[in-house]
Amino acid sequence: MENGFYSPEELYKLGLKSIGKGVLLSKKASLYGVDSIQIGNYVRIDDFVILSGKVHIGDYVHIGAGTICSGGDEGVEIQDYVGISSGCKILSVSDDYSGESMANPMIPAKYRNITAKHLIIHKHCLIGTTSVILPASGGLAEGVSVGALSLVMRPTKPFGIYFGIPAKRIANRSKAFLMLEQEFLADRESTQTDSTHNTCKLGSKTAAAHKTIHTENPDSTKELINPMGGGALNTSEHLLALSYFIFCDRFYQYLIYVALAYFYYPRAHYASTYYHTQILAYLALLPYISTPHKELL
Repeated sequence: MENGFYSPEELYKLGLKSIGKGVLLSKKASLYGVDSIQIGNYVRIDDFVILSGKVHIGDYVHIGAGTICSGGDEGVEIQDYVGISSGCKILSVSDDYSGESMANPMIPAKYRNITAKHLIIHKHCLIGTTSVILPASGGLAEGVSVGALSLVMRPTKPFGIYFGIPAKRIANRSKAFLMLEQEFLADRESTQTDSTHNTCKLGSKTAAAHKTIHTENPDSTKELINPMGGGALNTSEHLLALSYFIFCDRFYQYLIYVALAYFYYPRAHYASTYYHTQILAYLALLPYISTPHKELL
């Protein structure tokens, strides 16, 4: 069913520098310079997002619709657990707007005064809708929350709430989510361990169920495993069953045929021993035999 996101196979065909698992990338997103874009695990990128230049996205990241992330040659790094709302702009490159130089990408570089800086959006940052992160800010410090419609022009300090144009620190942000992160990681590790353990148990049971049952000496009295349950069978029991076929009259042979078909056939079906084969042969031929059974020997 079409859901608007690339399938894992389609993602690999895009030619990204690296791609993790659990990635939801909208088919309406635009990627430029895909060989410089890295996407981690469990990342969702919505419609009309633009990624260009060097962009490195960590794990458990969401980028809302219409957001632009321009890495240029310096690059933008978005670390784990970051949430970016719709319509945001993260820009590692900017022109000089003072009028001292020319501007726009169609002008040769010698006539422009370009500001370019590597941006890092650290772990647990939140960026409200339509906010802008400029190169001079260097990105966002760990745990920073930026309110909607804000312009971040200068460096920030960890675990703060910033808002406004230009953005200013208006409050400290709670660090409770750091404890939740530890719980989340522990739960994830436990889930992965349980999944691996269950897979190993299932594999062991499957291997045991398909194990070939045999004996080195068909005349041995060593017990044979009964895969259908109900205890083990040994060679003497098989010989006893055959003797009933050989020495009983025809009426009792039919009764024994029904009993053995019920009790022995499941066991003979799963084990490839000489006496099991003999039993199956007798069961198959008995309804068509008109002479005493012992005359066939």
